Amino acid sequence: MPPKIKTEPYERFLRLPEVKVRTGLSRSEIYALGQKGEFPKQLKIGARSVAWVASEIDEWVTNLIKKARKASKEQNCA
Repeated sequence: MPPKIKTEPYERFLRLPEVKVRTGLSRSEIYALGQKGEFPKQLKIGARSVAWVASEIDEWVTNLIKKARKASKEQNCA
């Protein structure tokens, strides 16, 4: 019997430069929001390396957009 092929999407790790590009935030903003619990937690992937899970960053960006759109709609309706 041939081995099964994994069809579900795989997770990726993002290093800080890519997180900055995807979010538009600076390094200090990312770490400040992380300290407040308002940004996805980083993972230690090596002795001196950290990364973020791509799907968690994408979800954070999507939620930020939704909040902004909702606030904009509420302002326009008032």
